[in-house]
Amino acid sequence: MQFITDSQYYEKTDHREDELSIFFGGKERHIVGGFEFGPYIHDFYGVQYCTHGGFTMYTSKAVIEVKAGDLYVVPPYTRVKKIFTEKSSGSYYIHVKGSEVENLLLSPGFSKDNILFPHKVTDTTVSLLEQMIDLLSTHIEMTIPEVDAPIIPKTITCGSSDDAAVRRMKRRGLFHLFVASLMEVSEIGGDDEHKLRTKEDYIRKATLFIERNYNFDINVDAVAKHVGLNRSYLYELFMDALGMSVQEFIISTRMQMACSLLGDPDLSIKSIAAAVRYDPISFSRVFKKSFGISPTEYREKNNL
Repeated sequence: MQFITDSQYYEKTDHREDELSIFFGGKERHIVGGFEFGPYIHDFYGVQYCTHGGFTMYTSKAVIEVKAGDLYVVPPYTRVKKIFTEKSSGSYYIHVKGSEVENLLLSPGFSKDNILFPHKVTDTTVSLLEQMIDLLSTHIEMTIPEVDAPIIPKTITCGSSDDAAVRRMKRRGLFHLFVASLMEVSEIGGDDEHKLRTKEDYIRKATLFIERNYNFDINVDAVAKHVGLNRSYLYELFMDALGMSVQEFIISTRMQMACSLLGDPDLSIKSIAAAVRYDPISFSRVFKKSFGISPTEYREKNNL
């Protein structure tokens, strides 16, 4: 069994473990039926969408029949083997690391025991995935026309004129939009399980709204309107469930994202402040109140 790590791939990034990093991706154009790949295990999240055809995927816990239109996420340290069952199959895929990835992917309903997305994804979701791949410094396009043919991937260089730091930012933004698009599909899945019924449902919908929109000019009233509650009752729900107010959760979300952005040395403090909806002076004040040190000191302390 082969162990695959991110060091074998082309997008070299010195990201922190808590920083979202889309570091590799590819497009399988044609994989002939009968071809077998694996078993292998890796130390990153593998997000894959089957564009056409299909294959049988054997994981540590299940046997999954993957068909055209299926999206799935393989968590780190999961044993995987694939046997391609259709005459021709293809996929788009990205490899993602960072501690925030798990929390993001749990939002639309993935888990280590449920790696197949239960709904049909939209064209927008597929387009976001493809855009992330195209913004990598290089990605792989692969064709395997015969069962015993050697694997000879074709390396595609990024056609964007943006520099590496800008592309990293765009990929991160696209990944958040990608997850948000999956959440939207889950929320309108069509059955009663997706309707708001409990206090936990309201909290979940409110926190997801904040996490999706922290970089816009949102406030408590906007959150309350989104979930259909008055702000006083929503405040009580947040204090009971999370031990903080809605406004405190908005600030916390923005500060956690700021910590992630501070890991990119090409981004100025002013740019990061703007990204989380603050002017530089207010940002430094709120950041220091949250963590006890300034954004600059945070960078220096963490060798960022």
